[in-house]
Amino acid sequence: MHIICEHGLSAIEQIATAAREQGLECNVVDYENMLNAIQSIGNTSLAIAFLRYDTSAALEEYVVQLQSPDTFVVLVVEHFEHYSDALKQNADGYLLIPFTTRNVIAQIASIITQHQVVNTLLSNRQKPVKSLQHSPRIALREVGRTRFIKLDEISYVRGAGNYIELCLNSGKKILHCALMKDMERDLIATQFVRIHKSVIVRKDLISELRRNRSGSYDVVLDSGEVFQVSRSRKHILEAL
Repeated sequence: MHIICEHGLSAIEQIATAAREQGLECNVVDYENMLNAIQSIGNTSLAIAFLRYDTSAALEEYVVQLQSPDTFVVLVVEHFEHYSDALKQNADGYLLIPFTTRNVIAQIASIITQHQVVNTLLSNRQKPVKSLQHSPRIALREVGRTRFIKLDEISYVRGAGNYIELCLNSGKKILHCALMKDMERDLIATQFVRIHKSVIVRKDLISELRRNRSGSYDVVLDSGEVFQVSRSRKHILEAL
């Protein structure tokens, strides 16, 4: 792992001390050279870049340039009145001066966890999709009839009060009187995962795991539809 700090940060000593306590070196580089420093590391190691927050319009683009599956950006905010604006930059972490060495260590630990989650998702995404080992279809029992829907035709399921909405790959949506807990019982044992109290998605249709501005994650499906992962279910991402 590599820790890279922007030259001139007023709290650079706390960051360097935290790095040493974790057995890491803190490399200090000028703002304009941070991208080169990260690129020189390559994609073989996790890198965390500590960057000073400023109000320039170019910062957001620079943060995006620095970020990758192996590179995370922490914005160091020097003034409290700028903190809410800094949160809009979609960085991977934030530190508000004054902070302690312990705060930095906690931030590093949080990013290591994020990195593990992202790598797990990318690794599993490259594996062949497992065939559905349970029933290849689900029965929707209604008054006077039972409808059978093939599981591999279902893209996601969304809760709507006492009803659930099955959204098929074709774009068709089927409204059915049932509870999410019933659908979870029938689907979770197969290639589906419940990412929110009102959303169940098919695992092999997940194309991207994206950090959002609230610090949580969004799941993006092949269809382009985006669903937020609830904080209470963040741990399930490791099993994707």
